[in-house]
Amino acid sequence: MIRKVLPAMAMLVLSLAAISPARAGIFDDDEARRAILDLRAQNKATADTDRDRSEKLEARLSKLQFDTAQQLDGLRQDLDRMRGTVETLQRDLADAQRKQRDLYADIDSRLKRSEPQQVTIDGQQVAVDPEQIKAYNAAFEAFRQSQFPRAVDGFTQFLGRYPDSAYAGLATFWLGNAQFATQNFKAAIDTHRAYIKANPDNAHVADALLNVGNSQVELGDRKAARTTFQAIVIKYPDSPAAASAKDRLATVKP
Repeated sequence: MIRKVLPAMAMLVLSLAAISPARAGIFDDDEARRAILDLRAQNKATADTDRDRSEKLEARLSKLQFDTAQQLDGLRQDLDRMRGTVETLQRDLADAQRKQRDLYADIDSRLKRSEPQQVTIDGQQVAVDPEQIKAYNAAFEAFRQSQFPRAVDGFTQFLGRYPDSAYAGLATFWLGNAQFATQNFKAAIDTHRAYIKANPDNAHVADALLNVGNSQVELGDRKAARTTFQAIVIKYPDSPAAASAKDRLATVKP
């Protein structure tokens, strides 16, 4: 009996041995497929996350580029406006310096050291006391050397001592300019208006009005300044002051 059972058990063991590896292979393939599927899912999630991040970064970069372009455009516009203002001021300064140099040369060429001295003031030959010439020249030299407070004192004292001098008109005109240079704009306006009233036909009236307009700008009265500049353009269209007034009108908005 035992001899019959042993061969049967041996066959069973061999059968089981043959079957077990196949089942193990099936189990390994399932696990590998699950691992591959899990890996694919992870890769897709990572790709989706990276894509979202990339899209957000591109949107932020696009907005930054747009904002930067707008800022640069604004800066360019500001620079253009500043350049225009500087050019206008440079022209005004060049005109004023040229007129002052011409006036200095005209006065210097006519003054004499002898007594009495015949000089030409505003196109007229007049005799002037040497003391008046000395006092006027001292104030005028202070103005020319940009010592404006000293020039204000000099011209004020001159007008107090010699109110009827042939130089009174010029002294008043330069006093207004010196007051403007010391930023005493209200006094400059009053002085120039007094000069215009006393010398309505003088060639310096247009320049005095221009200084009045510039003083009004400095005081913040743009409306009055524009009225003054417009009056210069209308009344003295061929004067250098009219050209400066036109430039000022372009920069002084209502």
